[in-house]
Amino acid sequence: MRVKRYVVDALSDAVPLIRNELGKDAIILESKEVKIGGFMGMFRKRKLEVLAAVEPQPEKQGNKGASKKAGR
Repeated sequence: MRVKRYVVDALSDAVPLIRNELGKDAIILESKEVKIGGFMGMFRKRKLEVLAAVEPQPEKQGNKGASKKAGR
């Protein structure tokens, strides 16, 4: 499973990024509010951290078997 973390302003900003990078089969595992930046704990900006994942597509068995036979 391929998992990727996105830090965005809103969930609506994350969805197009997830679809472009991970594909249409990607799912959102978790989203939580985080505070980023600032100076000595002040002036931090609120962002949304989104964890998304996609299951890799299984490779066809025919291609793997052919390469093993060719190497013998």
